[in-house]
Amino acid sequence: MLDIASDITWLLSSEVTVTGTALLEKYKALLKYKGFTLRTGKLKSGKLVSDFVDFYGLNILETLGLPSVYIKNHWLLKLVYAKNLNLFPIRHVLLMRFLSGSVERFFIEDISNIVEESPFGNGPWYCLNPAASHYKERVIKKVDIHYRTSDNYSGTFICDCGFIYTRRGPFISEEDEFRKGIVRQYGPVWESKLHNLMKERRTLKYMREELGIGTDALKSAIANLGMETDVGEDYSLPIIKSRRKVFSMDDERDKYRKRIEEILQAKHDISIREVINEKPNTYVWLQQHDEQWLNKTMSNLKKGHTKSDNVKEDIELFDRVSEILMNWDNDGHRPLRINKKRNM
Repeated sequence: MLDIASDITWLLSSEVTVTGTALLEKYKALLKYKGFTLRTGKLKSGKLVSDFVDFYGLNILETLGLPSVYIKNHWLLKLVYAKNLNLFPIRHVLLMRFLSGSVERFFIEDISNIVEESPFGNGPWYCLNPAASHYKERVIKKVDIHYRTSDNYSGTFICDCGFIYTRRGPFISEEDEFRKGIVRQYGPVWESKLHNLMKERRTLKYMREELGIGTDALKSAIANLGMETDVGEDYSLPIIKSRRKVFSMDDERDKYRKRIEEILQAKHDISIREVINEKPNTYVWLQQHDEQWLNKTMSNLKKGHTKSDNVKEDIELFDRVSEILMNWDNDGHRPLRINKKRNM
């Protein structure tokens, strides 16, 4: 209790200022760093409450009048997402001390130095483009990770040479890092080498070995690039005319953004919940790959059905029922029995 009192004294005497948004971002970063969130971003609620109770003990929490038993809407879980700093400030003090050891350290600690380790390890990663001079060298600096569940995820590895491949994680061994999974884009370096091999009239077998690709995939790549070749293994005759559709993360992002923008233009009063229900896959993709744009776009939308909406509907329903009851049997016909079905 003395430590908590010291934290409160420091907080009252310090000149530190913090906004609700900044506080939540720091909570989120520290909770992730300390293992209280899954890779999908979902909070490990049971573990957080359990460790929090063990940290302070039942006596202190009961003295402060704070429930220690885990329930679905536990006060600690609400606190993690509360933007109102005036909501039970003593509870914020407890959470800050739990995460950083003291309130002072919580505010001094720089979360920009907290680096979340990628499930594929920290880069750079290997480029698996056989046509590149840096083949099997650690030159890839960017990997885009998509989570289906915490243990089911894939990474899209994007090299500057244009070679993009996707594979599921995690890496089991160093040799496993050379397994590329699905090639999303070969890129200009790879395609240039294919062009040259075609000009040299190399056999399909030779090209397979040089480009690290199977026969069917090679024939498909040749067709996609607008070239022709005999189906045999003897020779190849190129027609250099590329018409391949190139995969681009920017194009994917723009495609999903456009879907959301079309909904918002068509329905100006739509809520966030309605957007999610209408385009669930689009919303999830943007949440995974373009969260900053999504949050900014959704910030002005209403969250859904509010309590004020419920009150308004209740009043309207009450007025309707009152009107029906006041005018019951005033039409001169035989009296009717009043029941729930007739009221509806």
